[in-house]
Amino acid sequence: MNIWERFIRFFKKEDVNYWDGKFDENNVRHRFEELQTSYNLLHDEKELRERNSKPTNIIGNYAVFGHNPWDSTSEYTGNVSIQELDKNKFHIDWTVGFSDYYQKGTGQWIKNFFVVNFDYKDNQQTYKGVVIYKSIDDETLEGFWIEEGIFEVGFERLTLKNRLI
Repeated sequence: MNIWERFIRFFKKEDVNYWDGKFDENNVRHRFEELQTSYNLLHDEKELRERNSKPTNIIGNYAVFGHNPWDSTSEYTGNVSIQELDKNKFHIDWTVGFSDYYQKGTGQWIKNFFVVNFDYKDNQQTYKGVVIYKSIDDETLEGFWIEEGIFEVGFERLTLKNRLI
């Protein structure tokens, strides 16, 4: 099944998990590459640097820079906090934009990818999405995100401000 068929299936489902099955070590790279390919088809090409390992500690406060899927000039900034809940299970809070718009999510490392399922409320409606980050270095994560009801892919960069532990 090609990427466009997956996007069509995505809109027919009620949640953002339009891939068959859960994320695991066998499919996480392919799913990241699908998002990256989709992003590159719709926006300027963005190849991310990649390291061969994940950072030893991602718990901390980050500055976030990103752009919304529909337009790469629709940029946003804000703050992200990553806290560990359990071994390889993390809670993530975003506050972005001028109004400190709040989103939350849970994440885990799968191979060298940090996979986060997030949600937020807008006008009493809850929206869900997924972002897959690559570790660029010990202080930077970059990735692509998609959410239910939006056909295109957004980009996000997290830059460490301070560690919590």
